[in-house]
Amino acid sequence: MNYTYNPLTNSFTVVQAEANNQESFSLPHLVWVITDKCFNHCPFCFQPKTSTEINTDSIKETISLFKMLRVKKIDISGGEPLFYNDLILIIESLLENGINVTISTTGTGLPKNQQWVVDNASLLSRVIISLNGANSDQVDSIYGNKGAYQSFASFVNHLQDHGCSNLRINTVVTRLLLDENTFQSMIVTVNKIKPLEWCLIEPHPDNKLPTFDDYAVSSEIFDSFTQKARLAVNDSHISVILRSIKNYTGYWILNPDGNIMLHSDGSHLPFSYRFDSTTLPLIVAKSQEVGLWIPV
Repeated sequence: MNYTYNPLTNSFTVVQAEANNQESFSLPHLVWVITDKCFNHCPFCFQPKTSTEINTDSIKETISLFKMLRVKKIDISGGEPLFYNDLILIIESLLENGINVTISTTGTGLPKNQQWVVDNASLLSRVIISLNGANSDQVDSIYGNKGAYQSFASFVNHLQDHGCSNLRINTVVTRLLLDENTFQSMIVTVNKIKPLEWCLIEPHPDNKLPTFDDYAVSSEIFDSFTQKARLAVNDSHISVILRSIKNYTGYWILNPDGNIMLHSDGSHLPFSYRFDSTTLPLIVAKSQEVGLWIPV
């Protein structure tokens, strides 16, 4: 299958269905973890932290492989990508090669990267910022990083002061948010920010920390929370979207060690290959076997 991508709506459309071969195959979306360095310590995080970052010398070759797979959009992620020294080079290289870009961040990072994103937000399909608590005390406690909420708020304010209109808020739904006062505070914050989307994420058990079960909610509670959130958001321009555990099966992540992984729902080990020209047929075959899920 091949796809077109609309950066305004951050959505894909199937434009053709052909025989199952590499020449006709398109991998529309890929998450690129450029660094797994992060100075936050979220107790429900499922991204391993090994202080690994991509080698800048590999950027050109990696983007060439993206083009061979007909990748339409890359979500730059981490770790915390704003701490990666050559972030700007990566984004500009992707855009120059006709690949759309979203970035997922907490808003904390190197000042030069923060300012570049603020100044160039319109070049990105989405600026995606995590908010996993309702106030500064809660966010700082969850992240294990005093000042984390202030960094988030400052980054959002600077983006909006510069006219950013493609903002998304990502929130991992944990037991903390089930408290009614906390829930209402989150709704007030989201309504005030007025992002294009509020993405609610079910905690994922992959690589779970010893503290994961203290925060995780069941799928039934997650579904109930998301229904409640949709009713509570009073701005029709804010789209409440979901990412449940089952959605994780079928999308690919390129890790900073150079291995590409097909994520799973946690019920089995993910498939992983070295990302180079020799493994592209394996990626195509595995995608055709299990199908693709395209996270917006």
